[in-house]
Amino acid sequence: YDFQAPLGQFGQVRPQYYGLRLLHSFLHSFGSQLAEMDAFLPEQRPSGKDDTTTLRWAVRSNGIRGFIFVNNHECGRRLPPKSGVRFTVSLADGSSLVFPAAPVTVASDVSFFWPFNLDIGRGITLAWATAQPVRMEDSDSGRTVWFAATPGIPARFCFMPEGEPLAKQSGAAKGGEPSVFDLDPGRSATVSLTRGERDYTVRIAVLPPANPVK
Repeated sequence: YDFQAPLGQFGQVRPQYYGLRLLHSFLHSFGSQLAEMDAFLPEQRPSGKDDTTTLRWAVRSNGIRGFIFVNNHECGRRLPPKSGVRFTVSLADGSSLVFPAAPVTVASDVSFFWPFNLDIGRGITLAWATAQPVRMEDSDSGRTVWFAATPGIPARFCFMPEGEPLAKQSGAAKGGEPSVFDLDPGRSATVSLTRGERDYTVRIAVLPPANPVK
């Protein structure tokens, strides 16, 4: 009766608890946005239940911003890793967004979702990230946006080069590009950004990958 329950009848903390905690935190901060987004499936989809080579993914979007959902896990069967993965998302204005910048490999037994064109506050748009959004926390001095790293994939963040340039207060840019950052998981904010109002800072922090649920 408690199969796959996050907590057992005697208070045991199961692996499902940690996955649900991340999901519930995400819904607390981003659920109202997600609820208004339609679902879209890619042109190339698995041909049937025995097709284990085609990546299983979908998009929730309002035509401007949204989230890509990826699943490479199946109960009772190990799906092989998927290499050379990049996503192309068609937007309402007729343009396309392709990310990440370089192809990645999606490991076996991994599931995650990544944002694109996400408004994280004060005119700062996250064009895409290879990390899963967890929650946003506000304070008088700014906002901290928490993400969870994806197993086997570097956490990279690309910001829109629109409006006033970002002022990077901390963190190392990737390849000298001021709007692309590779961030190592840690419990404290790893990069701080400002645009416009210098008394308001948006901080990005990356948590280690969640325990896989099998």
